[in-house]
Amino acid sequence: MQELIIRYTGNLEALQSRIGFAFEALLGGYAIVRILEEDAPKLLAAPEILWTEVPARVYTTVTNGRVVSCISSVQARYPGLTGAGVLVAIVDSGIDWRHSDFQKEDGTTRIVAYWDQTAEGGQPPEGYLDGVLYSAEEINRFLIGEGSVTGGAAPGEDLSGHGTHVAGIAAGNGAASGGRYRGVAYESELLVVKLGGTQADPFPQTTNLMTAVDFCIRYAARAGKPLCINLSFGNSEGSHDGRSLLETYIDEASLYGKVCICIGTGNEGATGIHAGGRLREGEMPEEILLSVGVGEKRVSFGLWLNSLD
Repeated sequence: MQELIIRYTGNLEALQSRIGFAFEALLGGYAIVRILEEDAPKLLAAPEILWTEVPARVYTTVTNGRVVSCISSVQARYPGLTGAGVLVAIVDSGIDWRHSDFQKEDGTTRIVAYWDQTAEGGQPPEGYLDGVLYSAEEINRFLIGEGSVTGGAAPGEDLSGHGTHVAGIAAGNGAASGGRYRGVAYESELLVVKLGGTQADPFPQTTNLMTAVDFCIRYAARAGKPLCINLSFGNSEGSHDGRSLLETYIDEASLYGKVCICIGTGNEGATGIHAGGRLREGEMPEEILLSVGVGEKRVSFGLWLNSLD
């Protein structure tokens, strides 16, 4: 089964009936498609399809917190900036939903919904294909040891701790540290998505990230609340010129409702992940050097062109 990101026009359900595939329709004319490999050429040839991309892995991209962001001085000047009435979405490796920084004074959860894309045995959000959606009521039942009404398992653990770290910086209320390590929007409500992968590749894909963003924006719109999405997963794939379907989708999705999307800049710094040069017809091509580590048995790289023909 092949997974693809597409941008389309027209009726996707009509195209589905002609070719046969499963899809998750996203905002702005984007979709995630799962199709048999032998049927993929039919999809690519369809006039409704404007652009297609293969998913890529995404990785954690946070190392520093609020200390370097001057948040303390801003909140000292404007004490009303607490995050009250705002949804903060954490799209990451999950969250330690038992942590007291993510609970109210009465011990109930601050998480209004938790979509665990890695979970099985329950219902995903309407319109999506994977995982289990947990409500605040279900999380509260797990917190007091009563378990799910349906008998399902509790939300998955944050195995790396990255999502919990990010959530603490963005929205932790500091309860576990007596207020010392309070986050930025400490009175906000939390909307959490634990990014999933596939059996073939357990790393999250750009498709998982796109459906997560889509879910969060739709949820906030239904709730009638402003939304800030934290994306501290990413990768170094692509041309970085804003033209990939992931980049254009995030641009498009940011126009819906009262949405602010914050994206980690990554941890690579000036490590020279990209190289470039000019190839002109009729001239000797410019030499482009690629550095490959000793002992590497295989290497893959992408070619991205700025060309009119």
